[in-house]
Amino acid sequence: MAVVAWGFHVAALALAPISLVQATIAGGLVLLTPIADRMFGHPAGRREWTGVAITAIGLMLLALTLGSSAQEAHDDYAARTLWLYVGTATLLATVCCLPVAGARWAGPALGLSCGLFWGASDVTIKAAASMLESEGLGVLATPEALVILLLSLVGFAVGARSLQLGPPVAVIAMTTAAANVITIASGSVVFGEPLPDEGLGFAGRTLGFALVVAGAVITPAPEAESLPDPTEAQPGHSRSG
Repeated sequence: MAVVAWGFHVAALALAPISLVQATIAGGLVLLTPIADRMFGHPAGRREWTGVAITAIGLMLLALTLGSSAQEAHDDYAARTLWLYVGTATLLATVCCLPVAGARWAGPALGLSCGLFWGASDVTIKAAASMLESEGLGVLATPEALVILLLSLVGFAVGARSLQLGPPVAVIAMTTAAANVITIASGSVVFGEPLPDEGLGFAGRTLGFALVVAGAVITPAPEAESLPDPTEAQPGHSRSG
């Protein structure tokens, strides 16, 4: 399922602006909380529901302010700008993997790192997708393809660890918000998608970004008392080893 979804993702990036594609994909965050709460036994509190609702409103504003930019793929970019953008996101993701003060923040910090890695990967996928028509399968031999592979694999490993430290709703919300901000912002910064000309549209786009970030920030981190004590002896073992 993940491979099929990734294939559709690449096809969408080749046909449409990256900001529109990512805003559409990010709508899945709205489904995350009820599924986690009702089907998988991960209770969501008021703050989680509020955070998801705010994020959903922000994503809706981003989609509504795309305007005529959705009529083109907007896949032109300068190589220097692309690698500077991807490199900065990768550096920030690596910093987020460093040990943090207090185990309660480890899961969300790694979730943020995962989102940055995947966001950088998605931006590179957009760049590689623009070469499909001219390069065909030859795109697999480009530097972009290697970067996509490395960022995706590292992001997957970091994301798996973040979910082990949990809690899942907070971690996935952080991951999704980080990936969305990095990817949607690249539309204007890297690929030259035009910003709204009128003041109302520009304000809506800015507010949309702010709400997406705010929705992730207010989603609570794991409670300290819910985490296992690493010094506590395991069954059949003594603390002295």
